[in-house]
Amino acid sequence: MLKENIKRILMNIKNSNNESTINHILESIEKISEEDLKVILQKQNVTEQNIEQFIKNKIKEQTEQENSSTKFTPVNQMFSYGRTGNTLHMHLIPKDLRPLKNKLGDEAFYDFYKEQLEDFLSKLQSIFLEDITIQTLFAVSPIFFNKDITAVHEILGFDKVTEIDLNNENDDMSREQKENFINMFNKDGRNTRNVYYTKMSREKLSESTYSQIPENKPPVKF
Repeated sequence: MLKENIKRILMNIKNSNNESTINHILESIEKISEEDLKVILQKQNVTEQNIEQFIKNKIKEQTEQENSSTKFTPVNQMFSYGRTGNTLHMHLIPKDLRPLKNKLGDEAFYDFYKEQLEDFLSKLQSIFLEDITIQTLFAVSPIFFNKDITAVHEILGFDKVTEIDLNNENDDMSREQKENFINMFNKDGRNTRNVYYTKMSREKLSESTYSQIPENKPPVKF
């Protein structure tokens, strides 16, 4: 069986450096059917002859990504992403959106933001499809205080945007994670900026349809 063969390979190459990555993969394999796994591997030209080397290359690549928290991959003008464990986290490339908003005007700005977000999600679908270990897309930012930006994310399939609350024990983050995010956006130490988060599951991203920006469309000048 394909699953058992992959598990055997993973356990044979498991060590202290890649243990976290391999555990994520093992968990993901349990959640996928044998048939779907075959389809994913076939699309990447994986055969019985090269599957072991393919897995070793993937483990090395993902372990390096997990060990580099500052490595972000740009996707379009607005968004990039990084990886931590079995989660991709999205980031705004511009540090300040106000100049662009003032330049375009409110309506054109929000249309541009939605177009960029749709394009970002459409391109991430192939990454999720090719890598069964990725389970969630995460977004954390003070920018969600803007109700129009919040609405764009929720319309495109993200969970309800929620403010990070240190006293809420019923959400998806540990207190340590919350403190890290709050401190990240409040570098003066006064914690005056509210920070919000939202996420999208692998299943939701996979089943949705998004539009990509045409390649011949000129970029917006910031």
